[in-house]
Amino acid sequence: MIPIGPPKETSPVPIAPPPPPPLPIINLFSAEPPVITACQSVMLTWNVAGAKLVTIQPTVNDVEPIGSTQVSPSQSTAYTLIASNEGGSVTSYVTITMKTIEDTTSQKFVGVDPVTGRNQSMAFEWEQLCLSNMYQVQIAKDSRFTLMVFDTGVYAPSSTTSPAMLYQAGGRLEAGHTYYWRARVRQAATGQVILGPWSVPQQFTIGAGYQVSTPYQGIQLLSPVNSCLGYPVKSVPFTWSPYKEVTRYQIVLAKDPALTKIIDVAEVSTTSYVYKGTLDYSTSYFWQVAAIQPAPSDPSTVFTFITEASPIPPQPPVLSELPQSTTPLWVWVVIGIGAALLIAVIILVLLARK
Repeated sequence: MIPIGPPKETSPVPIAPPPPPPLPIINLFSAEPPVITACQSVMLTWNVAGAKLVTIQPTVNDVEPIGSTQVSPSQSTAYTLIASNEGGSVTSYVTITMKTIEDTTSQKFVGVDPVTGRNQSMAFEWEQLCLSNMYQVQIAKDSRFTLMVFDTGVYAPSSTTSPAMLYQAGGRLEAGHTYYWRARVRQAATGQVILGPWSVPQQFTIGAGYQVSTPYQGIQLLSPVNSCLGYPVKSVPFTWSPYKEVTRYQIVLAKDPALTKIIDVAEVSTTSYVYKGTLDYSTSYFWQVAAIQPAPSDPSTVFTFITEASPIPPQPPVLSELPQSTTPLWVWVVIGIGAALLIAVIILVLLARK
């Protein structure tokens, strides 16, 4: 019999919520001109894709994703464009600098190091935020930080109450160029990892100077020289030139030019290091040095060298002797019978001729 009754209820299959949409993309946010004098106006222009709400702060309310507007700041002002949707929000900055009569007649520049033809030592300072002890500082050639020049990564300043970073002389900042820098929090004093918002970018200019005289900026690698052949495989020595005011260096030794297949990483207070391990014979290695104290510096150029060949030549493989073949007995019997028959035939032929 087939039971008759109401159908059994089935539990509904849970439906996963749809993934959030991608973040908006700010294609353009610019100010023209970026430097003005009193009573001048500035044209702000923007182009945003994928945003539900676009706002420019200060003074400008909600705007269309693509457009422009004219502003007349009374002092140096940083404008922030905020684009948001269900997935989150992104920001971009432009800074309008108001020049006074004194600024136009005597503009201030960062000095140039006469040895390298690049920037002098400079200190970047910022206010402590929420008892933070780890920060990240970036330097770029544009206010959107797409042309990155320097990035500290996670950086711990020597003072938590007065955070600052020293950028060494002879870095990547070239004479006569304008740069931007910004900072953000990476860790609180409690140890909690934080990815704070970036500060408003600040602008500075390296003054006109001498022609660059060093083959490359930063630390100069000395030994082994680049593309050196036949370097020893044991007690391998490395040396490099000292860098101004540096008290500690880091050397990286690897098997690839990208320094991903690392053999050894060491921190030393001198300008030399001896690798105590043993390297492979006839193998290419790559090495690089960077300053880490009192402030991180740009890493040196990557040098390469090839180790010496093995002193013991490889032995040829030993070939085993081929076994000698033995002739079976029946073969000799057949040969003997054939010989006897041949002799008998020759005798019969001679008798027949007689």
